[in-house]
Amino acid sequence: MKPARIQLDTDFEEDGLYSITFWFQNSELPSYLSLARDEIEDPEFSYIEAEDQKYGFRANDLSFTINRENVGLSFSANSDNKFFWNESKYIEIEVPANELKKVERYLAHICK
Repeated sequence: MKPARIQLDTDFEEDGLYSITFWFQNSELPSYLSLARDEIEDPEFSYIEAEDQKYGFRANDLSFTINRENVGLSFSANSDNKFFWNESKYIEIEVPANELKKVERYLAHICK
């Protein structure tokens, strides 16, 4: 998956809220994937939303890996969580090299 745009919400960083949204082209499903964590009010869970709030859920097993310019997002093998559009526990997102460090910093706060 290759995002057309990556949005890092920095307005609330000092309040312990970290959020990142990957926006995809209209032809791709989902059109967006948002990941967030409130380290102060709900530190045990990440919030994942894609395409619509009805697909949003909390998870305590979201993790990430980085391999070159690919960010892998995954849920643990024994988790009931999955990404709705492909029924998978793992996805890869291609992140431009110039944005990779910022994305990694946010994912370190959002993922366990």
